[in-house]
Amino acid sequence: MTIRRTLLFLSLLAALAGARAQEPAEPNQAAEQAAEEAETDEPRRTREDSPFDYEASEQISEDLSVSFPVDI
Repeated sequence: MTIRRTLLFLSLLAALAGARAQEPAEPNQAAEQAAEEAETDEPRRTREDSPFDYEASEQISEDLSVSFPVDI
């Protein structure tokens, strides 16, 4: 009796999985519109705004005058 129940359960599970895989995906228009609006609200970055073009405003020299502590 338990074998029949197990087989019935597995066949129902396989049928549900097959039916779920065949459902067409519905486009969510609200999510698409929100994504489009988010893209248009942000200004486009130019080369001048790039964080990789950083130039320091001050020159910092090396600390050659400080000796290395030897007695620690």
